[in-house]
Amino acid sequence: MSQQASGGIEGISPRISRRSTDVPRPGHRSILVPVDDAEECEQAVQWALKHVKKPGDRFCLFHIISTSQGAYSGVFTGHNKHQEQLQQDHAQSFINERFVSKLQAAEVEYEVEIIRGRTDTESVGEAVCNRAVDLCAALVVMAAHNRGTMVRFIIGSTTQYCIEHCQKTVMVMHG
Repeated sequence: MSQQASGGIEGISPRISRRSTDVPRPGHRSILVPVDDAEECEQAVQWALKHVKKPGDRFCLFHIISTSQGAYSGVFTGHNKHQEQLQQDHAQSFINERFVSKLQAAEVEYEVEIIRGRTDTESVGEAVCNRAVDLCAALVVMAAHNRGTMVRFIIGSTTQYCIEHCQKTVMVMHG
C-alpha cells in the first residue's frame, strides 16, 4: 500500500482493492475518478463506464476525508478517533452505495481509496494530481460541480486546479 504524504495529506486509510498494485498491466489502463457524495460524481462514473471503459481497465475511486477541525484540531472540537471512524464509515457507505455497485454491475476491476487530508481546493487538487501520476492513470474523470460563479471565484475549483496542474489527461463531466 502506498503511504505517500503530500498535498496536505496526513495519512492514508486502508484501501479496499480488487488488485494490489498501482501500475496497470501492459495493455490495460487505470482510470482515476475522484468522488464525493454529489450527484455529479455519480453521473461522471456512469458516463465513464459507458464511454471510456475498455476491457481490462481498472477504475480507482478516490475520496478525501477532511482533517480540518478548526485552528486547534481536536482541542476545542472534541475531535477523536470515534469521529474519524464515523467519517470513514460514512465515506465507505456512500461510495459502496453510489459507485461500487455500478462498477460491479459493469464487471470492471476497481479499487476504492479513502484518505485523510486537507480539503481546500489546492490540497485536494494536488492530491488528485499526485494520485493520477502514482497510478500511471490513462485518464482522470472529474465531475464539474454546479457551484455558482462567485463561489468558484472566491474559493476556486478543484477541477480547474487539476486541469491546470495534472500531468495526466483530465476529462470533465458537466452535468
